[in-house]
Amino acid sequence: MSLGDQQPTDAGQNPQLIEIIFLGTGTSGRLPNVTCLTRKKVVCQTCPLALTPEGRKNRRRNTSILARWRRANGSVFTLLVDCGKSFYESALEWLPHFKIERIDAVFLTHGHADAMFGLDDLRSFSTVQRMAIPIYATERTMRVVRPAFPYLVDRSKATGGGDVARLDFHIIDPENPVFIGDMKVTPLPVHHGYDDGGTPFINLGLRIDNVAYIADVNYIPDSTRKLMHGLELVVLDALKPTPFTSHFGYHQAIGECRLIGARRSLLTDFAHMLEHETMTRDLMELEQKEGIWIRPAYDGMFLTRTTALNKDADVHDWTEEPEHLDDGAIPHRLPRC
Repeated sequence: MSLGDQQPTDAGQNPQLIEIIFLGTGTSGRLPNVTCLTRKKVVCQTCPLALTPEGRKNRRRNTSILARWRRANGSVFTLLVDCGKSFYESALEWLPHFKIERIDAVFLTHGHADAMFGLDDLRSFSTVQRMAIPIYATERTMRVVRPAFPYLVDRSKATGGGDVARLDFHIIDPENPVFIGDMKVTPLPVHHGYDDGGTPFINLGLRIDNVAYIADVNYIPDSTRKLMHGLELVVLDALKPTPFTSHFGYHQAIGECRLIGARRSLLTDFAHMLEHETMTRDLMELEQKEGIWIRPAYDGMFLTRTTALNKDADVHDWTEEPEHLDDGAIPHRLPRC
């Protein structure tokens, strides 16, 4: 175990963020809720719809993304942000689909089950890659990881009953950037409810280049907002229609998107009270009224970074790839803001 890397290995070289893939956009409970499907009286529209082809975007696993960038040597580095309870199922569906062979590092945002209970399922990746996978987390998060997975933190505690994932834990300072695969990753500390003493429970969003990702948040401190200027894309928590103790509500998140002012905004971490197509229609109407571009993310959403919009400035846009690409298919560009 070591302190997080504080300097890039290739000084002066600038990795280029190129892709973001959503492995999960749901709460800790995931969707559909089993109990919504077993009750005799139908009281939920979203969960039954999630089992239909037309409602597939309502099928949601634990919030998680893959962020991918091209390094100075031409290789592509893949960072997994959170590795929760549904990581295996998400990886099984989406990594083969997008032909992703490696997970080069993991960033844990906090020590809840939906963010870190899938760490054991990294074993096949560390075995095939023949290397220990770096895991970046705060000391507070590690205080949860150590008792939950003692044999992953200290392999000498494994009982010998099978393969054990080889993980290399790095303690990071939530107040300072860390370099992962030569990319500067800036933690974005936010509140995610409260601990037993009534003090805010700190979750880490993160900024990579001009993209910010913040799932699990009910309050963004001013000190964090100062780190979020000039964003091309922001991804924000929007649990349900109304505010919640530890999460933004849907309308609250929209208000935050207005304040942040990113070129594009995506919402994530939905419970079953929010249906995908209904949100999409609502947000398209909002775009017509206010000119602000916000959409709901969904599991399997694949974004690629486009070339610069302004040749004299480092300003880019993001393109959503079609869900099913035929040979030679061309991704459609999101409409200009």
